[in-house]
Amino acid sequence: MKKRISILTLVILSICLTNAQDVIRTITAGDWTKTLEKDVTYTLEPFGSSISIKEGTTNLHSLVLPETLVFSSEEGIVINGVRWATRNVGAHGQFVDNPEDFGGYYQWGRKGDGHEQPTSGTTTTLSSTDDPGHGNFILTDNEPWDWHVPQNDALWNAGSETTPVKAANDPCPTGWRVPTYTELQSLETVTTEWNNLNGVNGYFVGDGELKLFLPAAGFRYYNSGSLSHVGTGGCYWSSTPNSAYAYLLDLSSGTFITYYSYRAYGLSVRCVSEN
Repeated sequence: MKKRISILTLVILSICLTNAQDVIRTITAGDWTKTLEKDVTYTLEPFGSSISIKEGTTNLHSLVLPETLVFSSEEGIVINGVRWATRNVGAHGQFVDNPEDFGGYYQWGRKGDGHEQPTSGTTTTLSSTDDPGHGNFILTDNEPWDWHVPQNDALWNAGSETTPVKAANDPCPTGWRVPTYTELQSLETVTTEWNNLNGVNGYFVGDGELKLFLPAAGFRYYNSGSLSHVGTGGCYWSSTPNSAYAYLLDLSSGTFITYYSYRAYGLSVRCVSEN
Protein backbone atom coordinates (compact mmCIF):
# COMPACT_ATOMS: atom_id res chain seq x y z
CA MET A 1 0.00 0.00 0.00
CA LYS A 2 1.56 3.29 -1.07
CA LYS A 3 0.43 6.84 -0.46
CA ARG A 4 2.01 9.69 -2.37
CA ILE A 5 2.16 13.09 -0.71
CA SER A 6 1.72 16.14 -2.90
CA ILE A 7 4.86 18.26 -3.01
CA LEU A 8 2.84 21.39 -3.89
CA THR A 9 0.71 20.96 -0.78
CA LEU A 10 3.82 20.68 1.36
CA VAL A 11 5.10 24.03 0.13
CA ILE A 12 2.10 25.67 1.74
CA LEU A 13 1.30 23.47 4.72
CA SER A 14 3.21 21.49 7.33
CA ILE A 15 2.25 17.81 7.58
CA CYS A 16 2.71 15.54 10.60
CA LEU A 17 3.05 11.78 10.31
CA THR A 18 2.66 9.63 13.40
CA ASN A 19 3.58 5.96 13.18
CA ALA A 20 1.17 3.39 14.58
CA GLN A 21 1.99 0.33 16.65
CA ASP A 22 2.88 -2.89 14.77
CA VAL A 23 3.00 -1.18 11.38
CA ILE A 24 6.13 -0.83 9.26
CA ARG A 25 6.05 2.65 7.74
CA THR A 26 8.75 4.38 5.73
CA ILE A 27 9.29 7.75 4.15
CA THR A 28 11.51 7.96 1.08
CA ALA A 29 13.04 10.99 -0.62
CA GLY A 30 15.30 10.08 -3.50
CA ASP A 31 18.08 7.83 -2.16
CA TRP A 32 17.21 8.63 1.47
CA THR A 33 14.86 6.31 3.37
CA LYS A 34 13.75 6.40 7.00
CA THR A 35 11.78 3.71 8.82
CA LEU A 36 9.46 5.59 11.15
CA GLU A 37 9.69 4.56 14.79
CA LYS A 38 6.53 3.52 16.58
CA ASP A 39 4.47 6.27 18.24
CA VAL A 40 6.89 8.99 17.06
CA THR A 41 5.61 12.01 15.16
CA TYR A 42 7.54 13.24 12.13
CA THR A 43 6.99 16.68 10.65
CA LEU A 44 7.35 17.76 7.03
CA GLU A 45 7.84 21.53 6.92
CA PRO A 46 8.33 23.90 3.96
CA PHE A 47 11.63 25.79 4.03
CA GLY A 48 12.16 28.03 1.02
CA SER A 49 12.42 25.78 -2.02
CA SER A 50 13.03 22.74 0.18
CA ILE A 51 11.11 20.57 2.61
CA SER A 52 12.57 19.67 5.99
CA ILE A 53 11.78 16.23 7.38
CA LYS A 54 12.05 16.38 11.19
CA GLU A 55 11.84 14.03 14.14
CA GLY A 56 10.84 16.40 16.90
CA THR A 57 13.22 19.35 16.49
CA THR A 58 15.92 17.24 14.79
CA ASN A 59 16.22 17.74 11.04
CA LEU A 60 16.60 14.32 9.40
CA HIS A 61 16.68 15.27 5.73
CA SER A 62 16.10 18.21 3.41
CA LEU A 63 14.09 17.47 0.29
CA VAL A 64 14.89 19.73 -2.65
CA LEU A 65 12.02 20.18 -5.10
CA PRO A 66 11.06 18.56 -7.43
CA GLU A 67 12.49 15.40 -5.80
CA THR A 68 9.85 12.71 -5.32
CA LEU A 69 8.54 12.07 -1.81
CA VAL A 70 6.77 8.82 -0.97
CA PHE A 71 5.23 7.77 2.34
CA SER A 72 4.58 4.03 2.33
CA SER A 73 3.09 1.47 4.67
CA GLU A 74 3.63 -2.27 4.55
CA GLU A 75 1.53 -3.71 7.35
CA GLY A 76 1.91 -7.33 6.31
CA ILE A 77 -0.17 -10.36 7.23
CA VAL A 78 0.37 -12.27 10.48
CA ILE A 79 0.46 -16.08 10.20
CA ASN A 80 1.38 -18.18 13.26
CA GLY A 81 2.77 -15.10 14.97
CA VAL A 82 5.01 -14.10 12.05
CA ARG A 83 4.28 -10.92 10.07
CA TRP A 84 4.79 -11.56 6.35
CA ALA A 85 5.22 -8.91 3.69
CA THR A 86 2.45 -8.87 1.09
CA ARG A 87 4.83 -8.61 -1.88
CA ASN A 88 8.05 -10.16 -3.14
CA VAL A 89 11.39 -8.38 -3.17
CA GLY A 90 12.29 -6.78 -6.49
CA ALA A 91 15.56 -4.85 -6.54
CA HIS A 92 17.63 -4.69 -3.36
CA GLY A 93 15.67 -3.09 -0.50
CA GLN A 94 12.48 -2.72 -2.54
CA PHE A 95 9.17 -4.55 -2.70
CA VAL A 96 7.46 -4.97 -6.05
CA ASP A 97 4.33 -2.90 -6.63
CA ASN A 98 1.72 -5.68 -6.57
CA PRO A 99 1.27 -9.03 -4.74
CA GLU A 100 1.19 -10.88 -8.07
CA ASP A 101 4.43 -9.33 -9.40
CA PHE A 102 7.28 -11.85 -9.55
CA GLY A 103 10.17 -9.72 -8.35
CA GLY A 104 13.83 -10.75 -8.38
CA TYR A 105 15.51 -14.16 -8.58
CA TYR A 106 18.16 -14.15 -5.88
CA GLN A 107 21.04 -16.55 -5.49
CA TRP A 108 21.15 -17.64 -1.86
CA GLY A 109 23.03 -15.19 0.32
CA ARG A 110 23.60 -12.55 -2.37
CA LYS A 111 22.51 -8.97 -2.03
CA GLY A 112 20.59 -7.29 -4.81
CA ASP A 113 23.26 -6.11 -7.22
CA GLY A 114 21.47 -6.67 -10.53
CA HIS A 115 22.04 -10.44 -10.72
CA GLU A 116 18.47 -10.94 -9.45
CA GLN A 117 16.96 -9.44 -12.59
CA PRO A 118 15.69 -12.15 -14.98
CA THR A 119 17.63 -10.66 -17.90
CA SER A 120 20.95 -10.17 -16.08
CA GLY A 121 24.14 -11.41 -17.68
CA THR A 122 25.97 -14.54 -16.53
CA THR A 123 29.51 -15.53 -15.62
CA THR A 124 31.22 -18.79 -14.64
CA THR A 125 33.72 -17.03 -12.36
CA LEU A 126 32.89 -17.87 -8.74
CA SER A 127 33.18 -15.21 -6.05
CA SER A 128 35.55 -15.43 -3.09
CA THR A 129 33.91 -12.42 -1.44
CA ASP A 130 30.42 -11.70 -0.09
CA ASP A 131 29.99 -8.97 -2.70
CA PRO A 132 31.10 -10.12 -6.17
CA GLY A 133 31.26 -6.49 -7.33
CA HIS A 134 29.12 -7.06 -10.42
CA GLY A 135 25.52 -7.83 -11.37
CA ASN A 136 26.04 -11.07 -13.26
CA PHE A 137 24.27 -14.29 -12.32
CA ILE A 138 27.07 -16.68 -11.30
CA LEU A 139 26.86 -20.12 -12.91
CA THR A 140 28.30 -23.33 -11.51
CA ASP A 141 28.08 -27.01 -12.37
CA ASN A 142 30.35 -28.36 -9.66
CA GLU A 143 30.10 -29.11 -5.94
CA PRO A 144 29.04 -27.46 -3.74
CA TRP A 145 26.92 -25.67 -6.40
CA ASP A 146 27.35 -22.30 -4.76
CA TRP A 147 28.24 -18.92 -6.30
CA HIS A 148 30.44 -18.22 -3.23
CA VAL A 149 33.65 -20.19 -2.56
CA PRO A 150 34.40 -20.87 0.22
CA GLN A 151 30.82 -21.06 1.41
CA ASN A 152 29.51 -18.58 3.98
CA ASP A 153 26.48 -19.66 6.04
CA ALA A 154 25.84 -16.22 7.58
CA LEU A 155 25.21 -14.11 4.48
CA TRP A 156 21.52 -13.52 5.25
CA ASN A 157 21.36 -14.36 8.96
CA ALA A 158 24.13 -13.22 11.29
CA GLY A 159 22.30 -14.70 14.29
CA SER A 160 20.75 -18.10 14.79
CA GLU A 161 17.64 -19.99 13.70
CA THR A 162 15.84 -19.05 16.92
CA THR A 163 17.27 -15.51 17.17
CA PRO A 164 17.80 -14.32 13.60
CA VAL A 165 19.80 -11.16 12.93
CA LYS A 166 19.54 -9.47 9.55
CA ALA A 167 22.91 -9.62 7.77
CA ALA A 168 24.45 -7.12 5.37
CA ASN A 169 23.55 -9.08 2.21
CA ASP A 170 19.87 -9.47 3.15
CA PRO A 171 17.93 -7.89 0.23
CA CYS A 172 14.74 -7.10 2.18
CA PRO A 173 13.68 -3.48 2.76
CA THR A 174 14.40 -1.73 6.06
CA GLY A 175 12.44 -3.36 8.89
CA TRP A 176 12.21 -6.69 7.07
CA ARG A 177 14.46 -9.75 6.64
CA VAL A 178 14.62 -13.08 4.82
CA PRO A 179 12.63 -15.69 6.82
CA THR A 180 14.28 -18.58 8.61
CA TYR A 181 13.56 -22.18 7.67
CA THR A 182 11.34 -22.50 10.77
CA GLU A 183 9.29 -19.46 9.73
CA LEU A 184 8.98 -20.67 6.14
CA GLN A 185 8.02 -24.15 7.31
CA SER A 186 5.23 -22.71 9.49
CA LEU A 187 3.32 -21.80 6.33
CA GLU A 188 2.79 -25.53 5.72
CA THR A 189 0.56 -25.70 8.82
CA VAL A 190 -2.14 -23.34 7.51
CA THR A 191 -4.68 -23.49 4.69
CA THR A 192 -3.26 -23.12 1.18
CA GLU A 193 -5.11 -22.81 -2.13
CA TRP A 194 -3.63 -22.92 -5.63
CA ASN A 195 -5.46 -20.27 -7.61
CA ASN A 196 -4.70 -17.06 -9.51
CA LEU A 197 -4.60 -13.36 -8.76
CA ASN A 198 -5.17 -11.04 -11.70
CA GLY A 199 -4.37 -13.91 -14.03
CA VAL A 200 -1.15 -14.97 -12.22
CA ASN A 201 -1.01 -18.48 -10.75
CA GLY A 202 0.17 -19.01 -7.22
CA TYR A 203 -0.84 -19.92 -3.68
CA PHE A 204 -3.15 -18.11 -1.31
CA VAL A 205 -1.85 -18.86 2.19
CA GLY A 206 -3.60 -18.37 5.53
CA ASP A 207 -6.69 -19.18 7.55
CA GLY A 208 -8.05 -15.68 8.14
CA GLU A 209 -9.77 -13.14 5.92
CA LEU A 210 -6.41 -11.69 4.85
CA LYS A 211 -4.23 -14.16 2.98
CA LEU A 212 -0.76 -14.06 1.50
CA PHE A 213 -0.42 -14.55 -2.21
CA LEU A 214 2.79 -16.23 -3.34
CA PRO A 215 3.04 -16.01 -7.13
CA ALA A 216 4.45 -18.90 -9.14
CA ALA A 217 7.40 -16.87 -10.37
CA GLY A 218 9.48 -19.83 -11.54
CA PHE A 219 13.23 -19.88 -10.91
CA ARG A 220 16.64 -19.52 -12.61
CA TYR A 221 18.83 -22.59 -13.08
CA TYR A 222 22.16 -22.67 -11.27
CA ASN A 223 24.13 -23.94 -14.28
CA SER A 224 22.59 -21.97 -17.14
CA GLY A 225 20.79 -18.95 -15.68
CA SER A 226 17.74 -19.80 -17.78
CA LEU A 227 14.31 -18.99 -16.40
CA SER A 228 11.95 -21.95 -15.96
CA HIS A 229 8.49 -22.90 -14.63
CA VAL A 230 7.17 -19.33 -14.74
CA GLY A 231 3.45 -19.46 -14.00
CA THR A 232 3.48 -23.15 -13.09
CA GLY A 233 5.77 -23.23 -10.06
CA GLY A 234 8.32 -21.40 -8.03
CA CYS A 235 10.57 -21.43 -4.97
CA TYR A 236 11.15 -19.06 -2.05
CA TRP A 237 14.40 -18.90 -0.09
CA SER A 238 14.86 -19.08 3.64
CA SER A 239 17.95 -17.62 5.33
CA THR A 240 18.87 -21.05 6.72
CA PRO A 241 21.66 -23.25 5.31
CA ASN A 242 21.54 -27.05 5.36
CA SER A 243 25.07 -28.39 5.05
CA ALA A 244 26.24 -27.24 1.59
CA TYR A 245 22.68 -26.37 0.55
CA ALA A 246 19.94 -24.00 1.80
CA TYR A 247 16.29 -24.45 2.75
CA LEU A 248 13.47 -23.21 0.53
CA LEU A 249 9.73 -23.42 -0.07
CA ASP A 250 8.74 -25.20 -3.28
CA LEU A 251 5.31 -24.58 -4.77
CA SER A 252 3.33 -25.68 -7.80
CA SER A 253 -0.16 -27.00 -8.40
CA GLY A 254 -0.54 -29.76 -5.82
CA THR A 255 2.84 -29.05 -4.18
CA PHE A 256 3.58 -26.80 -1.20
CA ILE A 257 6.57 -28.11 0.73
CA THR A 258 9.87 -27.02 2.27
CA TYR A 259 13.13 -28.76 1.47
CA TYR A 260 16.64 -27.72 0.38
CA SER A 261 18.68 -27.30 -2.77
CA TYR A 262 21.73 -25.67 -4.37
CA ARG A 263 22.56 -22.13 -3.28
CA ALA A 264 23.36 -21.05 -6.85
CA TYR A 265 19.70 -21.29 -7.91
CA GLY A 266 17.92 -17.96 -8.46
CA LEU A 267 14.73 -17.96 -6.35
CA SER A 268 12.11 -15.54 -5.08
CA VAL A 269 12.30 -13.82 -1.69
CA ARG A 270 9.33 -13.03 0.57
CA CYS A 271 10.29 -11.12 3.72
CA VAL A 272 9.13 -11.21 7.33
CA SER A 273 9.08 -8.33 9.80
CA GLU A 274 12.09 -7.80 12.07
CA ASN A 275 9.73 -6.65 14.84
